[in-house]
Amino acid sequence: MANLTDEAQIPPGAKNVWGFSFANAVAFQITLGAPTVLYAMSLGASATVLGLITALTPLLSIFQIPAAYFMARVGYRRFILAGWGLRNIFVAAIAVLPLLAFLNEPTKLVALLSCLFAFNLLRGIASGAWLPWISDIIPEPVRGHFLSRDQTFQQTGSLVALIVAAFTLGGQHVNPSQYSVAFFISMVAGFVSLAFINRVPETGAAPLPSAQTNQPVPWRAIVSYPPFRRLVLFNALYQFAIGSLSVFSVAFVRDSPQYGYTSGQILLASASAFLGAMLSLPVVGRVIDRTGSRPILRASLALYALLIAGWALLAGGLVPNQYAALLIPALFLGYGVATGNFNIANLRLTMATMPPTGRNHFFAYFTVITSLSLGLAPILWGLLIDALAHRNAAHPTGIHLGAFTVYFLLLFISALIALISISRLDEKKSAPMDHLFREISLTLGLKRLAKLIQR
Repeated sequence: MANLTDEAQIPPGAKNVWGFSFANAVAFQITLGAPTVLYAMSLGASATVLGLITALTPLLSIFQIPAAYFMARVGYRRFILAGWGLRNIFVAAIAVLPLLAFLNEPTKLVALLSCLFAFNLLRGIASGAWLPWISDIIPEPVRGHFLSRDQTFQQTGSLVALIVAAFTLGGQHVNPSQYSVAFFISMVAGFVSLAFINRVPETGAAPLPSAQTNQPVPWRAIVSYPPFRRLVLFNALYQFAIGSLSVFSVAFVRDSPQYGYTSGQILLASASAFLGAMLSLPVVGRVIDRTGSRPILRASLALYALLIAGWALLAGGLVPNQYAALLIPALFLGYGVATGNFNIANLRLTMATMPPTGRNHFFAYFTVITSLSLGLAPILWGLLIDALAHRNAAHPTGIHLGAFTVYFLLLFISALIALISISRLDEKKSAPMDHLFREISLTLGLKRLAKLIQR
């Protein structure tokens, strides 16, 4: 009955967001995900270049700050449609690139980076309208439910994208035309996503006149607002700790001599991340509006720390090959569980933290500041991995202290620091951890376990 009540509070047409999230996930998981990382590596990209590719998306989010002046005047939906439509042109260019046999690999790599730059520039400008738009459309009491469903559709689209890409890029040796087909699928999915976003209702308020949107922004007041400042700091710590994990775990699995996977195997293993999110999100989505966001953030960060420890054991050569074949997909699966639930809890808390007055600019500053840390992190970690690339020292205990071992150990420490900082976040309603586990147990029908936790 509670679910029916939640569904009734969602405005007509807003559920098209879920269709958009599915199609958009298919598009960006190919253009910004593992298939592009694998294509760049086939062109000879170093860890630093891979870090740069990962960093383009968050770094170019800085253009949300000037965009915030115009989105209220233009309208959120029109703003997103324009940006998402234009960026598909560059996906088409990336789809053609592998077929240009007259270009050498370094030239193709430069062209790939140029197209990704333009794609992410347009995305950075347009995406600033997304959170203010959704915050205006969806009532606060059901945001957790709505966001969990949205994440489920997004993770499903991501799973479909990687499964399709895995079959498209299957085989020991991938030829250029296979990459071209994968990017073409991304382009088609991008245009399909526009059809859904065009059916999402605009906010009830009319676009503001030019005189009102051109008022000076009190950025010092925004940055000094205590709940906002603490949320930004936490997200910066989180992005520094976790933001590079998806790309460098793929690079590690591909290049590791003892665990080396083919492109198709890597994509299938990565797909288990989205399966993990799909299985856990419906459960957490049913309890988050009762427990609050902070306990879910704590559980997610604790899980991240355990997963990074697992990667460190693999990089240190402490896991026998027969167990690694099971552990690697399990680590990707756990990453999906942690990421999916972190995202809905973080989004829900962010929407609740931003005051109604100046919301567009609050969201823009929040996204830009946290995205800078997300953008710098993979570049810095990539430089570290390249600097230690020829380090193959073995500790007397038998631990292999290579570049990736050092990387994962430092990441583990960073994740613990982010976990500790959650206690400083502001939230009106936040249940203790035992209450979260009890609610999850009840949702799963485990009444005896719930009673045990309550004691």
